[in-house]
Amino acid sequence: MKVVQVVDSREYVAGNCYQHQLLADLRRNSDHHLAVLNETTDLPTDAVILSTVKIRNVYKHIDRFAKMCKDRKVYFYDQDPWESFLDTATYPNGYTNVLSRIPSAEFVVTSGWWCKFINDRGIKAHLCRMWILPEYCSYGEAFENRSVDVVFRGRLHPFRKRAIDALNGCGTNVVTVPSTPDFSEWLSWLRTQRIFFHDEAEGWLINGKLTPKQCAMPKEVEIASQGCFALRDSQSMEELRNYGLDKVPCVLTYSSYEECTKLVQWVNSLSHVEANQLIRRSVDQIKSVGGWADMRLILA
Repeated sequence: MKVVQVVDSREYVAGNCYQHQLLADLRRNSDHHLAVLNETTDLPTDAVILSTVKIRNVYKHIDRFAKMCKDRKVYFYDQDPWESFLDTATYPNGYTNVLSRIPSAEFVVTSGWWCKFINDRGIKAHLCRMWILPEYCSYGEAFENRSVDVVFRGRLHPFRKRAIDALNGCGTNVVTVPSTPDFSEWLSWLRTQRIFFHDEAEGWLINGKLTPKQCAMPKEVEIASQGCFALRDSQSMEELRNYGLDKVPCVLTYSSYEECTKLVQWVNSLSHVEANQLIRRSVDQIKSVGGWADMRLILA
């Protein structure tokens, strides 16, 4: 299969924590060619065309895309599809605007819930789970050598701060750590942690209705891939199922902060042998997916 991947820049696709993995996967499994958006005027007729250009730049340069693609089918990868559909969307009507210029366009999105939402509106969409390359997976430190703290690392949005405060109020102290732009450092750190708390329970407005938040699951994939237990609010269960993470032993869900506290206690009550077995099973399951296999199947 010959694939031409249109990108923002060589530097971005090589350095972004997700796109460099997708790039590596496509290079291993296809006749892959890179086309930089501002350097390209025409695209070959004998290749599958995939755009991983940031969706805001697709919208900005849609005339250029339309000239390059003509009547060809193009797959547009969009990591955050909700930004085109929420009531507070950054790019409202973005997909319909693309289709008005490139009627054969199809979209590749990172959430099964949003994939269905978009298809239900007559727009062709496919699910590509944001995964991790097999060589990045690691059993990490033995369970008994990992930090006993419950941790959160990332942007401390107000809704996350409220969730952490609520869990602290139930007797489980959560240690917060500033995020890091270094993907390697992030994975290395996860290998030394026992339990990661990740709450996305705040909903979002769609057509005036408050809807439970369903979005991509790369963080849970990464956490489990390094042998760390992930605690995630059960509101996200549909998306966990879409990703197959409901079958991964190290990914645990809670419906209340009291239940979350009990899960923390359960993890810490495991014998070292039991915990290390669950870690190995989880890492092996994540690794067995084989990286960004979804994209290969969509393009085939």
